[in-house]
Amino acid sequence: MWAYGMLLFNLLNPCLHHPFQEVLKQEENIDTKEKIIRFHRKGERLKQTQKYAERCQLEWHNVWNVYEACTVVQLSRRPDARNALRLINQGSQGGWLQGSILQERYEFQI
Repeated sequence: MWAYGMLLFNLLNPCLHHPFQEVLKQEENIDTKEKIIRFHRKGERLKQTQKYAERCQLEWHNVWNVYEACTVVQLSRRPDARNALRLINQGSQGGWLQGSILQERYEFQI
């Protein structure tokens, strides 16, 4: 489920080349692998980019919530695939994808 959450993060932040782009900009003296390890050890989670923050809070809210649920540090607190899909389907019925940049960029069919 972690990987699914990271996939959602990439879809919700199409301006990033990779999900840890912003994390890797911090602390330039440290090795890339070490930066990511430290990030996870602190229990931190990737945050939406400023460019898409408003959309993540409004029209993409349901999908953002699924991303957050799938990337909870405690494995036992993450949803299983069935529940994640249920949450995504609830959001799509509300029209979160219709006319969005996600649909435009990735050519989703609704």
